Amino acid sequence: CCCIDAPDKSEIIFSKPTLADDYCYQPFPARDEARVVLSLPRPESADEPLGMELEPVHSEGFLVVTRIMDGRVQAHNEGKPANRQFAEGDYVVCINGKTQIDEMVSLLHSDVGLTFFVKRPRMHSVTVRRDGKQFGIILQYPVCGNYVFITKVRDDGSVKDCGADIVAGDRVAAVNRRMSAPEIVEELGVCEEAVLTIARIRDA
Repeated sequence: CCCIDAPDKSEIIFSKPTLADDYCYQPFPARDEARVVLSLPRPESADEPLGMELEPVHSEGFLVVTRIMDGRVQAHNEGKPANRQFAEGDYVVCINGKTQIDEMVSLLHSDVGLTFFVKRPRMHSVTVRRDGKQFGIILQYPVCGNYVFITKVRDDGSVKDCGADIVAGDRVAAVNRRMSAPEIVEELGVCEEAVLTIARIRDA
């Protein structure tokens, strides 16, 4: 298990897009449940790895699954349907009844059985172009890590003006297939056209 705990950083990105002519809402239907409870048994030995990397999102109060590796999680996933597996991009909001990030992280390093309450974002893509206007979104992201969250959509920006399906609380999962936080921020700053993959939690 690895939790990358780095200070968050906020930045206003002025990438100046408007909606492209071929814009459309594109949900990714791989996992339909918005919320799911998943359980792992107690490890068979103290050195059995969890096999899952997570990043804390302190502003939102949950952990983001960023990588699945060899270990208890991968063993759990084998033979399970997709909607009963742990997956990259899942939001872990509670473990064994604990909802504070430091308590959840402590449990991940323990030798007890674990019950996870997971929220799964729906994904959609938005294609935008600069056209001389400002994006008008404020991003929050760790100094080192992979997640980028939108904390505010400014009233004076192009995202608001053109009605793009982007709102505060969305996670930017990728921009033009670039997925790490530094790559996403860099790409938004230089590209003329951006295909943003947006992850959003919708209440069930």
